[in-house]
Amino acid sequence: MPKQLTISAINCNSLNMASSTSILQMRKIYGITKLRTDIIFLSDIRIRNKNLVSSSDDLEKVFCINPYRSYNFIFNSSKNKRGVGMLIGTNVDFTEIDRKFDLEENFLLIKAIIKGVTVILGSLYMARTVLMLNFTTI
Repeated sequence: MPKQLTISAINCNSLNMASSTSILQMRKIYGITKLRTDIIFLSDIRIRNKNLVSSSDDLEKVFCINPYRSYNFIFNSSKNKRGVGMLIGTNVDFTEIDRKFDLEENFLLIKAIIKGVTVILGSLYMARTVLMLNFTTI
């Protein structure tokens, strides 16, 4: 029997590398990757600072190379508010088929094949937001 997938979710309260000292930022990232689950749903990631400088390249590197587990970073975040993402373990048998997201950066949906099964993964930021989705379009 194949190993079950492990999943977790976390509100990050910003992952912008310029938003705090590098030591505090690395502690936050290591705290996330220390979960070691196959998939981690992220909300409130805010990967851009107030000047809209993105930390996405740095984050992709740190999530891929860290002491706990290697992850691919998928995200919907271009502002200094909200933002959602997913970390998919690099050893997970994962093939992305389609991706849907909103311009307010409140959701990210990924249609994928994981271990031969078609699934829809969703990361949501829900703060006073009503989300209506038509799953026939994904």
